Amino acid sequence: MTTAFAGTVLAVAPSTHLHSGLAPRGGVPHYLAEPTSFLLHLRTDAGWVTHTVPVSHAAAPVAVW
Repeated sequence: MTTAFAGTVLAVAPSTHLHSGLAPRGGVPHYLAEPTSFLLHLRTDAGWVTHTVPVSHAAAPVAVW
């Protein structure tokens, strides 16, 4: 997720492992089997450049309890 915030750019990094869903009202969060990735930042003379780097093309396995 990338957005403008307080006069700058805010970028939220994706997960390198399982993604967790929300658990409203104290419930147990569920895990989403989505491809993993991370952010790579590069400082240039003009500022910063951020790249999203995929780690896997397939979703991570999810344990079933």
